[in-house]
Amino acid sequence: MLGTQVSIYNDPEDPYNPGYAEWPSMGELRNDMGAYGGPDRTILPDVPFAIYEIPNARAPQQPLLQIHPNPFKNNVDIRFKMKDNRWTMEDISLKIYDVAGKLVKDFLLPTTYCLVPTSIGWDGTDTHSQPVSSGIYFCRVQVGDDVATKKMTLIR
Repeated sequence: MLGTQVSIYNDPEDPYNPGYAEWPSMGELRNDMGAYGGPDRTILPDVPFAIYEIPNARAPQQPLLQIHPNPFKNNVDIRFKMKDNRWTMEDISLKIYDVAGKLVKDFLLPTTYCLVPTSIGWDGTDTHSQPVSSGIYFCRVQVGDDVATKKMTLIR
């Protein structure tokens, strides 16, 4: 056995379960690793906590984001729609990243109202109109602090 086998370092016995140690110890009384028992052991009091409701807090608003088809070969249709009308397209960003987190494409969004579903086509090219390789890409729509991300697979 490892550790000390001196009985003063044994874990205290659970009065409701004789032969077994009190919480937080596990198992039998003999503590051969010195983790919980012994004369210097401290039992921490219960720590109170509370959950407070924040008045007028709004839930994060996820944009409705769809990728079709997925996987795709030449073109993919990226559709998104916001759930309310407090945003204009100037407040929204649509970006494509590779698996390393490198920005591949940043889209300029053409419309001014976002209650209407918006569809953007991506032809698998980067910001310099060069074709990207087959692989996994992530489409990320951000509206203020709210973000939706979907994985898409390009097959060449």
